[in-house]
Amino acid sequence: MKKNTIIILLLSSVVIWIWLFIATYYGFLRQEEEKELNNLIEQLQIKNDSLKLSNELLDTQIATQRAIADSLSKEIVNTNRVINKLKNVRYERIRAIDSMGNNELLEFFSGFESTSTDN
Repeated sequence: MKKNTIIILLLSSVVIWIWLFIATYYGFLRQEEEKELNNLIEQLQIKNDSLKLSNELLDTQIATQRAIADSLSKEIVNTNRVINKLKNVRYERIRAIDSMGNNELLEFFSGFESTSTDN
């Protein structure tokens, strides 16, 4: 009986030692994994901060470009108005020239005055 008790005690000691070894080993692995995950989180946070800064810079550039685009759109509208006015003036001049007689055309284009009344 004493022999059985010693064997049982030895086996239970071995089982306890194996269990402690496994628990310690997995605990160590979890600590290493935790360190790696913390490092990864820190790297991702740095990258995230960098991207936030880039995003803010891009938002500022977009706002500037939109302001420029709005300004250019207004300039285009104003330029189109000027072009339409110039077209109207040209059309009016062409109509005036078209309604002129021969002597008036001669005077208009040459700068000479004519006293003849024939068209």
